[in-house]
Amino acid sequence: MHKFFSWKKVLFFFIVLVLFMLPGFIFRKDVSFYKELILPSFAPKPIVFGIAWSILYLIQSLFITIIYFQYESTEGIKNLKILLFLNFVFNILYMPIFFKFHQLFGGFVICLLVLTTLILVILKSRELKISYLYLEIPYLLWSVFATILAGFIYFLN
Repeated sequence: MHKFFSWKKVLFFFIVLVLFMLPGFIFRKDVSFYKELILPSFAPKPIVFGIAWSILYLIQSLFITIIYFQYESTEGIKNLKILLFLNFVFNILYMPIFFKFHQLFGGFVICLLVLTTLILVILKSRELKISYLYLEIPYLLWSVFATILAGFIYFLN
């Protein structure tokens, strides 16, 4: 059994959190571009995205930290780590693709990839009996919503 608290885990957690949030600082939202888009009626106010993603990045950073430190590195855990990494990469690609390059279809595809890899993470976690799997539920719900929203934005514009 591993110690619950250690500076190594705390440092790892904050590194993951910063990496999740970094694209938001590098690729600032192009507000004029976003305001020009035809949005579906269920699109939330822009402030909601910042709040939601900040909470989700905290939860996801916690989940990744737990996986890296609480579970022995079996073949299944290695595969789960690969899926988590792919999900992370797709997640951070959204900001530049959508807000910097204004690629609506690309943003939709990235959302689909985030959702797909997240579903694979959940299935693999369930298979491995990861007790912290419930942490992924808010991320799954928001990813479904974000994918639907991105699809509507693409098709409306």
